[in-house]
Amino acid sequence: MTRIPIRRIILAPLAFLWLTACATEAEYDAPADLEAFAARYAAAWSNQDPAGVASHYSEDGSLQVNEAEPSVGRAAITATAESFMTAFPDMVVALDSLGSTGERATFHWTWTGTHTGPGGTGKAVKISGHEEWLFGADGRIADSKGHFDEAEYERQLAGEGPLRQWTFDPGMIFPADGSLTRPEDGIALPDGSLIVVDQVHGLRRIEADGSHAPFGEMVQAGYSHEPPEHAGGSNGISLEPGGTHALVADIFKGAIYRVDLSSGETEQVYQHRYGVNTAVRDSQGAIWFTQSAHNTPEEGEARMWATVDVPAPEGALYRLAFEDGRFAETAELLVDSLYFANGVALDEARGALYLAETMGGRVFRYRVDFDAGELSDPLVLVRGVEPDNLELDVEGMLWVALPLANGAIVVDPDTGARHYAFRSVTSAQEEIAEEFVRRGEEGATRLELFTPDTWAPLPGFVTGVIVGGADDPVYLTGLGNALVKLDR
Repeated sequence: MTRIPIRRIILAPLAFLWLTACATEAEYDAPADLEAFAARYAAAWSNQDPAGVASHYSEDGSLQVNEAEPSVGRAAITATAESFMTAFPDMVVALDSLGSTGERATFHWTWTGTHTGPGGTGKAVKISGHEEWLFGADGRIADSKGHFDEAEYERQLAGEGPLRQWTFDPGMIFPADGSLTRPEDGIALPDGSLIVVDQVHGLRRIEADGSHAPFGEMVQAGYSHEPPEHAGGSNGISLEPGGTHALVADIFKGAIYRVDLSSGETEQVYQHRYGVNTAVRDSQGAIWFTQSAHNTPEEGEARMWATVDVPAPEGALYRLAFEDGRFAETAELLVDSLYFANGVALDEARGALYLAETMGGRVFRYRVDFDAGELSDPLVLVRGVEPDNLELDVEGMLWVALPLANGAIVVDPDTGARHYAFRSVTSAQEEIAEEFVRRGEEGATRLELFTPDTWAPLPGFVTGVIVGGADDPVYLTGLGNALVKLDR
């Protein structure tokens, strides 16, 4: 049986290229018509034209996929493309999203094909990945770096089928009457019900049939929603190890609440001087939480949104120790100067912590000594997206909510490979997202770009993901009036 070494392959997205700043220095010159260039490149792959693929590279252009040795020069690139096209004669590549990182254009794609070439398995393959392009002075690709999940590729060649992807349908709105209030995040309970944050009451429990009611004693514990002067900021919610309690963070007033999921009994366990976005607890009892901005309880919502409007390095990650049955009086600062620190997820099986930096467009991975409460070896696991809340599923995959992309990706924490599980975006919404990022890079105001047209037909920006068991539905949370239910 012959299998093409996938490390030697690069895949190209179809349709068009978006590039805001491919060249920051004169020596990097993008072609005059980027859309036409990308369309010709995609056509070369689809038409089984390996030499045509290579013609899009500079004479000494380089093509590298994951950690493999690069193919350097057009002859080597031609050979790589030809071997792949022979193995997968019906290959099709589709564009998921476009972006940029530094002076490179970033492409996210989904590729399908059937391994029917010589010695092929006959198995269908569908994988997602991304490429980073750097153009040379001749307007062709000087360096291309491709990234995708090789383990997933091999899994599908063995006949296990592709990872799941959903397309939006109005029937996914849950509950159908759109009667929630800012359900920014949530958790799944074993009986199939959900607990989501609620701006008015703090928390709300949703049954499997969509009926819902306020839950817990957040108000009695000090939570309040008194608009317009002091809006409630119930934001991130996480399930504690053991599953008997949940932590809830107030992003406007800085409180962290602990809720008994059986009785609803609620207590405030910590008051931070700034708003708290998300709080999670480890098996040692310590709480790790993020601060998005320097918004005091008095400033609340206005100061927080100001750092979304014009990015500022006011985000941070803290740890609140737990010893002798008590929380420490003061949290320890671990990471600071982040551009809107957001979701955080603990992966004790891997000894890792994942941290979303929304306005920085990155998800970090840190190695963690949970006994000592120390971080080390920071790594950018995901870049080129604006991540919000993070959630690990039962298989150890990391789900990342993407507000600007109206969707969510699933990331393999071991390789960084990712694929879109859900995305609902029009070309007009992509243009808004691009303009939002561009203004942020220039330090210009941009909140006026956020209107219902930015997320329609979804009920609001996607800010979180609720994942339960392997066969349970996945729910996308957000800043609107309902969830999006993805049945499995």
